[in-house]
Amino acid sequence: MMKFSYRFNKGTKHSAQVADVAARSSALLRRDSGSETIKSTRKETPQRSGKGDQAAIDRTRSAVRGDGEAAPASQKKADRTGSLKAENAVWRDEKLADVGKLRGGKSPPAKADLVSSVQRPAKTAPASAELAYTIAKTREFVNGTRVTRGRAPAPISEVFAGFEGNDYRDIASPLLDAISAAVAGWVQEAYFDDIVIYGPTATGGPGCLNGPALDPAIRAALPATLTGHKEEMAKGVAEAFSDCFALWQSHVIVPGLPWYPAFAAWPGDEADPMPNIPVSLAALPSQYVTKAVLKFELESAISSALPAPMREERVFIGSLAGSLSRAFATWLNNAMVSQVIGMGPVPAFAPPAVPVHLVMGGWVIPEPPHMSVTAPFRAVWISF
Repeated sequence: MMKFSYRFNKGTKHSAQVADVAARSSALLRRDSGSETIKSTRKETPQRSGKGDQAAIDRTRSAVRGDGEAAPASQKKADRTGSLKAENAVWRDEKLADVGKLRGGKSPPAKADLVSSVQRPAKTAPASAELAYTIAKTREFVNGTRVTRGRAPAPISEVFAGFEGNDYRDIASPLLDAISAAVAGWVQEAYFDDIVIYGPTATGGPGCLNGPALDPAIRAALPATLTGHKEEMAKGVAEAFSDCFALWQSHVIVPGLPWYPAFAAWPGDEADPMPNIPVSLAALPSQYVTKAVLKFELESAISSALPAPMREERVFIGSLAGSLSRAFATWLNNAMVSQVIGMGPVPAFAPPAVPVHLVMGGWVIPEPPHMSVTAPFRAVWISF
């Protein structure tokens, strides 16, 4: 701010000096004697050619200024620069004096003193293991991994040392393995129904994809050693993921995909059963796909399915949700919809006038499996 004020005052004083010189010059020009002098001087001034009469030009400048001999331009510039420097020095001294008055007569501190006075507070260890655990809970997580912003994280064994609470980390891997096995079983039993075939395209509304619920299969795959609050946590996670998966499944649609190219011109009155062109399961949109793909939505569903005391396990729940959401998104692209057998009538077939025509009002045979996977659903636990 001081630097800006300095430049502003410097420009203001310079403008005032220029205005003062211009006013004096105008006053001299209006004087009769000045006007006559200028006229007489102009008569003596020759027409400018290459060099001109420098003496006449100097006399004209001297007559306008009224001080006899004209000063060189370099000398005038040097005088003006020196005057401005002197004025700026006086102004700076006045401002420093004002600052000293505000500080009680003390001079401003040096830059080195200001830098040396800034000391970082010393890092102290948490007062207790419970406090350390609370600090670990509030750290930021991105997709289940800790963000330390350049700080070396404390070993997890030290963070949880002496804390008597619900540590669910040892159930994470068995729980994710159980969910992965349940999804693999669902792939073998899923099938499509209520698909309408018109020519080469197949269309199906919400509810066309059918499959078993995941919750019973997940619970059956859990190890029998889980008891107490750990079993309750595992069942809550299984229920939440099963509900999100079922919500995605119930809203999957087939948006007029070209599954049966041969049905565009079939040479007969009824098309023979034919498998569809394989497509990725990700090509079939669902209104609620975000329930299983987005980490924060899956995390919210898991928290809602747990009892109130267990909802405080935000770190563990966030890590589980991140692992499951990444696994679901990867599996959705790897799963292929194939072996969906379609057939249907060709009502416009009338040889020899109409030897081929498209299938109208066709359907699919609802017999699983209608899916295959290049890579199975695999949720990997990322410890915190």
